[in-house]
Amino acid sequence: MNEGQNRFHDFLMAMVAPGNEAAAETVLTDSFDRQDAGRLSPDAVDQAVARLTPLLKPGGATELKKVAAFMKESAAHASDGHGSEETRAGDPPVDTIIRADAGATEQRMPSSDQAA
Repeated sequence: MNEGQNRFHDFLMAMVAPGNEAAAETVLTDSFDRQDAGRLSPDAVDQAVARLTPLLKPGGATELKKVAAFMKESAAHASDGHGSEETRAGDPPVDTIIRADAGATEQRMPSSDQAA
């Protein structure tokens, strides 16, 4: 797992209802494998969210859907033949931070000198 996947893993596993950990791990492993192979499409993200939602504690689905929106955007960019957001011409890189302790997502744009 890369650093971003590790953060997402920890974020999600904190929201998994007791007894559903193994099933959630299976979905995450499949999704990370797809991502590593460049096959994580927006549809694959939707499927993963559908599989994960019933495994979560109450309220977890809302947080998962917020993060999934960023994942779908990234997957769409990667699958359109232009690479990741960081490599698309004209698009500033987006650093999506998952803060498991706050159960929230935050999107940071780089300062103008970092975007160049």
